[in-house]
Amino acid sequence: MEEWDLNRKVDESKYDSTELPTYPVRTFVGHVAMKGVQAGSILGLAIGVPLIAYLRKMPISKAWLKVMPIVPIIGTIGSLSLLYGKNATTPFGSDGIDDRAFRIMHNKGQVKVDKYSVVGSVLGMGCATVMAPGIGPIFAAASTGVAVGCAYYKIDSLGLLDSVASQLEQMKKET
Repeated sequence: MEEWDLNRKVDESKYDSTELPTYPVRTFVGHVAMKGVQAGSILGLAIGVPLIAYLRKMPISKAWLKVMPIVPIIGTIGSLSLLYGKNATTPFGSDGIDDRAFRIMHNKGQVKVDKYSVVGSVLGMGCATVMAPGIGPIFAAASTGVAVGCAYYKIDSLGLLDSVASQLEQMKKET
């Protein structure tokens, strides 16, 4: 399992070190963990909160405070478990890990959705800190921000933001 050492650096004799991240295992595992946070946040907001509110007959705001702080953790545990299971059945090996890290680092869409998620999370934490202090609301708002950041990325990647902007511009010209 030496290939999974988080401190393993790229073998510079095999690759141009500027093309790969210095620590490919960290990049790969970090990516899988981030996907777990994103998936947990999206599913928690879209399904978990309404479901808990309905089943427990509680206001959506209380269900939000119960569900959203924990769903990123559940998603991360799930994604890392899937990674472990995949590696147990079909080992990646050092070259496979390095290849995945290279692809992750150079996938512009992936990098962009991760940035949107982080910005959404920080904005959510900031809003909660000001509006509803307490650790529960801060974590709930952070995970909601991750989901909103992912949704914003999807809307942006579909070109819907450009479409709305051009329609607004057209409306200004008509008035």
